[in-house]
Amino acid sequence: MSTAAVLPVALGERFGLLVRACRRRQDGGGVLGLVLRVGGPGLGPGPGPGSAWLPARAQHGRPPAAALDPRGLGDDPAGSVLTNGSGPPGPGRAAPCCRPSYWHRPGEHPLQYTTIGELTASAADKYGGQEALVCVQQGKRLSFAELLEQCDRLAAGLLGLGLRRGDRVAIWAGNSWRWVVAKLAAARAGLVSVDLNPQYREAELAHCLRLTRVSAVLLGDRYRGGRLYDVLKNVVPQLPESTTLPDLKVVIALDDTTDPGTLQLSEVMAAPTAAQVEQVRQDQGLTSPEDVACIQMSSGTTGKPKAILLVHRAVVNNSFLVGRRLALHEKTHRVCLQVPLFHAFGTILALTPALHYGAVIVLPAPAFSAAASLRAVRQERCSMLMGTPTMYVDLVSAVHGEALQAEAALVAGAPITPHLAKQMNAVLGVRRICNGYGLSESSGLLFQGRPGDSVQRMGATVGYICDHTEVKVVDENGDMVPFGVPGELWARSYTIMKGYFNDPEATAAAVTEDGWFRTGDKFVLHEDGYGSIQGRIKDMIIRGGENIYPKEVESILAEHPDILEVEVVGVADERLGEEVCACVRLQPGSPAERVSAGRLRDFCVGKMSDYKVPRYCLVVEDFPRTLSGKIQKYLLRDQCAAAQAKGDLDDNRRRASDIAPGRRVWPQSGDQ
Repeated sequence: MSTAAVLPVALGERFGLLVRACRRRQDGGGVLGLVLRVGGPGLGPGPGPGSAWLPARAQHGRPPAAALDPRGLGDDPAGSVLTNGSGPPGPGRAAPCCRPSYWHRPGEHPLQYTTIGELTASAADKYGGQEALVCVQQGKRLSFAELLEQCDRLAAGLLGLGLRRGDRVAIWAGNSWRWVVAKLAAARAGLVSVDLNPQYREAELAHCLRLTRVSAVLLGDRYRGGRLYDVLKNVVPQLPESTTLPDLKVVIALDDTTDPGTLQLSEVMAAPTAAQVEQVRQDQGLTSPEDVACIQMSSGTTGKPKAILLVHRAVVNNSFLVGRRLALHEKTHRVCLQVPLFHAFGTILALTPALHYGAVIVLPAPAFSAAASLRAVRQERCSMLMGTPTMYVDLVSAVHGEALQAEAALVAGAPITPHLAKQMNAVLGVRRICNGYGLSESSGLLFQGRPGDSVQRMGATVGYICDHTEVKVVDENGDMVPFGVPGELWARSYTIMKGYFNDPEATAAAVTEDGWFRTGDKFVLHEDGYGSIQGRIKDMIIRGGENIYPKEVESILAEHPDILEVEVVGVADERLGEEVCACVRLQPGSPAERVSAGRLRDFCVGKMSDYKVPRYCLVVEDFPRTLSGKIQKYLLRDQCAAAQAKGDLDDNRRRASDIAPGRRVWPQSGDQ
């Protein structure tokens, strides 16, 4: 008896390659044979003129040497076995699970070989006097031509201070027009920008500055009520010189404050001569698209942040392709950017696409505020919103009166639930929502929603594979699992980071010798090219030998009318090893009793397997988060363990009244 599976393989955009994998089961073992079918447009479906059947050997756990592309199998010879998911198993068709979960998306548009600095000049040439940037709180507007002029003056000023190409300059400030100028000026000067979170305190800032060996710091004034200079002064008391930061040469105050040891931005920009500014323009060819453009700091969800090296070519192309799928080329959008610019979301998914397509970036405030975003959208008539799910939750809660009537929204940073998507449509008036998935290490997105995706599809997936990208899902041994089976997502693409700065061991652990990046995310790849994230691998709950993926439970609990946000973690259990605990934030005005463990159990019955139903519930004011807003589940697990030890976890096997009074809502834990 034999079964078979078909694996499509891409030999390029002009040819298609099908790999027929036939498995013969024999007593004592099995044999895997592969036949490669090479064909192209107009070629016959089987052996004969115009096609060839070639034997090949597959490597265990890997696709054949040629790049695989399961984008539809087309016709096959009579009697062949297809696994395209078009119907149930039967004569001439095998179960979909026979196909290894691998996808390659070659892309409809060629990659560009240029730099961020050259892109900035190209935008000024193309869009000239059109509005490029609006900083609402600061009352500043810049056209594309004005933006380039400001960038080149600062670039010349930085080089005039003795900085050299390849030196690293930290930008440490909230969102502002000056942040944008600093970022693009670094690219124009051939410098590497180090994008730092303005919420860093002394220990975090010292670690990042020491790790990246910055030569300059471009410093904002205030962020969320605190002065950034005071934090920096505690790290570098002898500003700008420091024995612990020997590479640091200069500190520049972006807001023109006059603190000791700093230079004002205005004086740095006023210093260069016209010839020096012109030299910046003449020297653009000295920077290669393969050079490092910026350093993104990892979120530090499990430890100290790592310095991620991203090259010009990756940033330029991912931003171009993300913009195409957002349909930025179809009209001039006014984009309300709510996320911080220091994050890859802000720079790669918003700022750089605007340079490609002439979009207007509207910055509501230095830090996210739902009220500021609403004012900006209405005042500036924004047609597109960009933010994380949590930001949209806050927007929905803050809207009063007429809906915003924004045409589109990009949601990334975390999966979106169908419930939130419906609220965005009904309350915010957003007509088209696009979701996405990526990591800082992937220079932006690996998956992105497509126009026309339904609310259900958005809730179930993180989008469709991005162009010029390969992905596969593997087990703990690195062997590919079938479509629809959870495993770790690996990706290979032009977007993958160059490495972690000064950390070859971490780089080798993250990227294989043949270029596959191990994301660390538990993921399901579907046969249609869409993917679903199920959480971090280390977040998986093992209850009595059964694997439970938090995202699956969270997506159902998110539909509860009294739940604003929910996170699911595992807590210790003597008999089962772990039990499921739901940590919830309540909708405004909802009492904690409405989401007791018993009521959550009743809500979940029939919606999921019994073993996945949360036994425990903990109501919290907020979740512990990283400085970039990502939820730190390891701290949440610690919080649940502490509550469990005190008998404060709501257990669906006992009455809620048995829990100690006054401890139903736990405060947020961890450094914020």
